[in-house]
Amino acid sequence: MRNPIGPLPLLERAYIQNATVSPQVPSEAVPGLLPRSLPVHKVVAVDVFLPGCPPPAGLIYDCLDQLLQGRIPGTARIARFGG
Repeated sequence: MRNPIGPLPLLERAYIQNATVSPQVPSEAVPGLLPRSLPVHKVVAVDVFLPGCPPPAGLIYDCLDQLLQGRIPGTARIARFGG
């Protein structure tokens, strides 16, 4: 959603126009934005996609619980997107 806007207008809107105290674009301890945002699966390997924005808490819990028990979460019931 941010690609059509571009990084600088987005940062100005978030950190200058909407700021109530000390309006400034952060430059320390915050990495600069890339020219375009990418879906995470285009940058790193992803084993399981959890649907939702955000995914339901129960789904996150179930997947983490399975991982902590040494099992791979059952992806048959989890929607997969991207490619």
